[in-house]
Amino acid sequence: IHCMLIGAYQDAGCGQKALAHCQEARRLFEGTPAAERIRQFYAGSAEGSIDFDLSMLEEGLRDMESEVGAYFCTFDLFRNIYRLQPRLLLRGSQRLYLALLALSGTDGPDAGRDRHSQMLEGVKETLIVGLRRGDVVSQYADNQFVLLLPLRDESEGHLVVNRLKRNYDANYPGLQMTWQVRFRQVEPIELLN
Repeated sequence: IHCMLIGAYQDAGCGQKALAHCQEARRLFEGTPAAERIRQFYAGSAEGSIDFDLSMLEEGLRDMESEVGAYFCTFDLFRNIYRLQPRLLLRGSQRLYLALLALSGTDGPDAGRDRHSQMLEGVKETLIVGLRRGDVVSQYADNQFVLLLPLRDESEGHLVVNRLKRNYDANYPGLQMTWQVRFRQVEPIELLN
């Protein structure tokens, strides 16, 4: 239905409306194969159109300025971002660390599913708001989150996680959790081969 509407906008000469609907439909289906199908359809229907220029393409790719904190994404997208990083590290002197954060509630096994969900949502919110915009976060398993952090060294990573834990404890005093973290430096792609 979305592709049909995009095509109708294109046929009517309303390229801006086609682009706007394409972007909205892709946001609606973000992280699913439908989003990629909609992008491919738009690119094919806009081919040769004056409306399909670099500035509109960039507008569709640009991060929203109003978003704050770390980028939270699905694990599949996190995996793709991670695979790109070793290639980018070849060009810069920056170090990148992969962190695995494992959580366990201090309330014991009878804490209840709702309380457990509240704890995880609190941790997720703390990570997103407490990390920088260039950091990437995903939930890896029920009680685990993965993070990609540009850091000088591992000790800086521990300082960051300790700060996040303090923020969580301050904002969610009745939902205590134990945080365990492990870091591994991401190597440039030449060193991986």
